[in-house]
Amino acid sequence: MNYATQHHIGNYQHTRTETTTAIAPTVGRVCQLDAKTKGCKPSAERQAEVRTDSNATNGILKCTFLPKLKTAKSVQACQKTERDFHKSLSKLAEHHSIEPMQTQDFEFPYNIVLSMWDMETKVKRTNINWEGFKLIQDSKKTYFTSEERYNTGTTLYYIPVVPLFQILKDQKRKKTAQLLLSVCSYLYHIAQIPYYRQEESYLYWLYEMMNDWVEQDEETAETETNKRELRNAEYIGDKVEQKLFNLINLKVFEKRLNRFKSVDTFDSECWKIARNAFALYTEYPSENIFRNATLPEKDLMIMTRMK
Repeated sequence: MNYATQHHIGNYQHTRTETTTAIAPTVGRVCQLDAKTKGCKPSAERQAEVRTDSNATNGILKCTFLPKLKTAKSVQACQKTERDFHKSLSKLAEHHSIEPMQTQDFEFPYNIVLSMWDMETKVKRTNINWEGFKLIQDSKKTYFTSEERYNTGTTLYYIPVVPLFQILKDQKRKKTAQLLLSVCSYLYHIAQIPYYRQEESYLYWLYEMMNDWVEQDEETAETETNKRELRNAEYIGDKVEQKLFNLINLKVFEKRLNRFKSVDTFDSECWKIARNAFALYTEYPSENIFRNATLPEKDLMIMTRMK
């Protein structure tokens, strides 16, 4: 018997498994979602999606980097700019009573940018009149220019002439009267507060108009009283203006302030007013309230150069 024929030796064919067009997963024997592969039991729970943490690949996109500054300045010039900046910043912080952020760990110019941002944020919280500041660099220095804006609306300011005239006649208030005379002289000469006996002032026109009304109207019980009050206003205004016009009041302003001794609450309040006026006179020796009167909003602005 042919053994090979009986057992079909040589005609044996290996049974092939059914091929699939699906691509096998790269992570071993893991059942794919919703696949009907043999050996995988269906589950009521949805299989968790497995993927790489987004932070691992996209984390770089969330990072920020400071730009690289290219400057033609020398190292010495940059150092001088930093010194000038921090000197001006210190004065600005002192002016607004603010503690500036410590930025010495940051390199130039990032320390300057960070300090400006910090100062702007803090001043806005504490000063409602603060408008902004600018960092100016000229051929000699780098410094801040700070701007404060005060909206006066329709309020007009005038020197209180009659109270000053009355206190000048009070011998018990002689020192107080002299101190206030220096204050009003500053307002008259430097701040240029309008005086009602000056023909170019608005109040002078009002007094002239009232005088015409009194002269032209019919005589009444109040006519003589009105005429007397207008005459007194002219007399007092002229007398006080003679004293205010004397520049000696400005020359001895500081001396009067330092030698003044308060004896009661009134004196104390007068001294505080004089101290504030002298501080303005010292810091702004040539500034008047009309410097920015051409602004549309007619605001009173104070520009401070922190050099």
